[in-house]
Amino acid sequence: MEPVVISGERSFHIDDQTAFSRLSGDFNPLHVDVLAARRSLAGGAVVHGIHLLLWVLNAWCATRAGRGTLVSLDVDFLKPVRVGAKVRLSGTADTAGANLTLHVGDLLATTIDLRVREGYASYKVAAGGPPCAAPFALDGAAISNAEGKLPLMLDLHLVSALAPALVRFLPAHQVAFMLATTRLVGMECPGLHSLYSELHFIQSVGAVEGEKCLAYRVKRFDKRFSLATILLTAPGLSGSIKAFLRPEPQGQPGCPEVLAALGAGVRSSQPFDGQRALVIGGSRGLGEVFAKVLAMGGAEVLLTYNHGEQDAAAIVADITANNGKAARLQYDVTSGQGASLAAFAPTHLYYMATPFIGSGQRDHFNAAAFERFCQYYVDGFAATFAGVRHAGLAAVYYPSSVFLDVLPADMSEYISAKGAGEALCATLAKAFPGLRFACPRLPRMATDQSASIVPSTNQAVLPLVLAQVEQFIKETQCSPPP
Repeated sequence: MEPVVISGERSFHIDDQTAFSRLSGDFNPLHVDVLAARRSLAGGAVVHGIHLLLWVLNAWCATRAGRGTLVSLDVDFLKPVRVGAKVRLSGTADTAGANLTLHVGDLLATTIDLRVREGYASYKVAAGGPPCAAPFALDGAAISNAEGKLPLMLDLHLVSALAPALVRFLPAHQVAFMLATTRLVGMECPGLHSLYSELHFIQSVGAVEGEKCLAYRVKRFDKRFSLATILLTAPGLSGSIKAFLRPEPQGQPGCPEVLAALGAGVRSSQPFDGQRALVIGGSRGLGEVFAKVLAMGGAEVLLTYNHGEQDAAAIVADITANNGKAARLQYDVTSGQGASLAAFAPTHLYYMATPFIGSGQRDHFNAAAFERFCQYYVDGFAATFAGVRHAGLAAVYYPSSVFLDVLPADMSEYISAKGAGEALCATLAKAFPGLRFACPRLPRMATDQSASIVPSTNQAVLPLVLAQVEQFIKETQCSPPP
């Protein structure tokens, strides 16, 4: 067989994810709950790694005649693939196997190396799909000692709809095995806060041949990298998985804690009384804490959200339950509809809107990523400012980042857009000398945006916000009136 070029392109949407979850039994919110996933390390819903793998294998199987068996499979999931992103498949195959890759834009997301032999011998698996269930949430100690078994199951109707060439060419137990691995990672171990990293298996003959199950045992949990290595055995197969325990969503202090931090003197003096504070991007993280501090200090707060309505509603409820004044409003800073905010007539604008940041490539500037950041930090800010500028607007707070001083090599698009935002603030300050603009370069903080698999030290948000608000208000009061 001459080498065959294999290529393809597609996007995975939430309906595709739901269908794959029914097939695999992996209902982890990271893959199927858009709102929950936005607070994950990936910043949004992620395509199951094995879903990507089945699509790739289906494209490869479509080039093969007869039937065959995988002798070995090695898969590295290098970058999470967001739901809705365009994924590009490329590679070559011959009689012995295939080397395939997936890219999202210029980023290498997945590598797949497989060896195959002609002929077909299949072990029995249970018919149907796993039931819908809630994932376990294991910590490092529980992961270290985890072991168990999962039934090998295959719903032929569902899998034939998703990957017909795959079912025609490969034995059912190998397909069921791959599906069971995503159920293992996403639902069992590490479970809720997991991220699938690698899959390796070879064809083998072992003591479990008579069982319709995948048996697993954690060989090692490396606390330095929150990485679990899990050994696998199943009828005709043995292998291993690597999976990360990703950080849980970063919560912020509630209003009672904010009140305690403000102190009795500040609570009684209500230093922000009379301030109408518009907090753009106030449904979580830095914006959430700003909204709570301002409201507990006497300001009337309007916080905006784009997708996080439930988060925003909870923050407003927390503020009002503690005698503060707050409301919420849906607002997309990329819509250009800044005029929709004018009715609030703010005295102070706090601009915290941001997309998912993540990281890029050290040796490549991604123009599309830069443009996306600019939609938030430049265009969105300009439209918002234009929409709320009026005679009563006294001050604008636009936080920048210490990364403009540090210059990480894999964040050039973010840094460039933030730098452009700083320049916009400076030019607006010249154009409107009666307004006070603050553009501090804030350190890395303990928010969802700064979450990392490798343990890192991030500054607590509340003390930083208290100091920032105090400084900002002092400088505002010293500014000439508009």
